[in-house]
Amino acid sequence: MEKKITLLKKLGGQNAKAQNGWLIDHLIATYELLQQWGAEETLCDAGLFHAAYGTFGYNEKLIDVSRREELAALIGKDVEAIVYTYCACDRDKTYPNLKNRVVLFTDRFNSQTQYLTDKQLRNFCELTVANELELVSSNDNFRRQWGHDLYELFEKMSPYISDGAKAAYREVLQEVA
Repeated sequence: MEKKITLLKKLGGQNAKAQNGWLIDHLIATYELLQQWGAEETLCDAGLFHAAYGTFGYNEKLIDVSRREELAALIGKDVEAIVYTYCACDRDKTYPNLKNRVVLFTDRFNSQTQYLTDKQLRNFCELTVANELELVSSNDNFRRQWGHDLYELFEKMSPYISDGAKAAYREVLQEVA
């Protein structure tokens, strides 16, 4: 874990601001949530780097998306693939498709669409819940503003996420559901 944290620092994670403080703290907390839910190590590691290229809702990036191969060499190809999918998601176009069993995913970097595999969809949804739940758990204003919408989103994602993730979001967001 120490090597991964060192890499995050080298990429500038300790200097980047996030919704609730420093990005590195959010990334570590997201990793820890995924671990608590019993996620595979690859997904947990993706949680540590899930904002590497910036996201639909977070523009700051630790590394440019044009350097995917470089990041993959540092964190592993499978981890980077999850990170890319998470960062590339055009939420406005992809989230409405979550009600479908086969989800059409829109890449915000290149505007291409693709159908996610079951594994990609499960990883994407689990990471999304961990990311957003970490934010609402540490910021009452964020929870009040976005909690209901997130609860509805997570309900759409519920067929694809772990029992641990379901229990966590239902507990944290029960008052805003």
